[in-house]
Amino acid sequence: MNKKLLEFNNFGKDYLKWAKQYSIFKLYEFDISKAKDDFDIVELEEKILSTNNIEELHKVNNLINTKGLKQIATLSMSMKKFYDYSKDKVDTFDKLDSDLIKDFVNRDCINQNLVYKTRCNYKNNLVAFLTFASRENSDNIKLKLEKKLEVIYNSDDKKNTSKLLDWMDSKMVKHFIKSMVSYSYSDPFEKCRDILIARLLICAGLEVTELINVKKDDFLFKTNSMSINVTKSNGKSREIPLPKALFISHFNEYIKLRDTKAELFFYSLKDSSKPIEKNLIKNLVEELIIFSKIKVRDKTPKMLRKSYIIFIHNEKNKLGLSQPLANVQELSGIENVSDLKEILKYATVDVVTASDGFEMLNIK
Repeated sequence: MNKKLLEFNNFGKDYLKWAKQYSIFKLYEFDISKAKDDFDIVELEEKILSTNNIEELHKVNNLINTKGLKQIATLSMSMKKFYDYSKDKVDTFDKLDSDLIKDFVNRDCINQNLVYKTRCNYKNNLVAFLTFASRENSDNIKLKLEKKLEVIYNSDDKKNTSKLLDWMDSKMVKHFIKSMVSYSYSDPFEKCRDILIARLLICAGLEVTELINVKKDDFLFKTNSMSINVTKSNGKSREIPLPKALFISHFNEYIKLRDTKAELFFYSLKDSSKPIEKNLIKNLVEELIIFSKIKVRDKTPKMLRKSYIIFIHNEKNKLGLSQPLANVQELSGIENVSDLKEILKYATVDVVTASDGFEMLNIK
């Protein structure tokens, strides 16, 4: 079999070729001591070679699985799912890399509700698959693969969370806001967008539906101050002061990079006329929380909003004063004070100083 990395210069055909080669490699490498009596390795190799697409290859590998070589099942499923995920994202096989694997296991697979262990197996199999292609191709082309590719925890993964909080205290808030700058984003656009989203959630307490509907004109600027006007679905609006130092540089850069035709400030990359996907927001929040190594039970936008409410209620401003309950209620947009008290469970300054606690974090 031709070992040029790009024999066909067609992603589907080259992917299939290398998936076949790797399946055959593992067919001979895996322990077959527990295989059934009718396990004919030469016949199965021929079946692999005769396949014309990934679906057919997957069926043959499933047949091999039923004959006792069960290790090939997860390998085959990971290659099939990764192909389905990648085929519309890259043009040629040599564009496959760690970033694509990372997005696949930490975003797409989470959206499919795949558990942590399964996603780890997928990651390990895919890294090994692409490492094989890098090693075996006659062109000596090395695919871009990181030595350490982390699989993030999903909030639904089964693990002991009995001692974890479901909100961030002031120290956690400070660390979270600071650490997100160091995350490995795919490009400057994603970096600015994701930081703005995460900081609007933790520094302004927006609900996801409010965040999705934000427009550029909702950001208000006065001398040395910045705020955002948020309108709820019932038509009621509120102005929330923002810690300008934490927003302005990323805001200005994002304005340069975003699609100017998009009506909404955050929009779908598939269609800029549509809002950004809720799952994308949920996933990026979870990724940034895990990256920050903050130990909280709940890793959702809702938790960040709750942390904002607790922060502005408890944190003292430069004058040593904390927010009265009425101000917290106004800033959070919570209409029922009983609901607010339930969140706080534990009053005087003007609303315009509500961002002072964040300003004092002294983070860019």
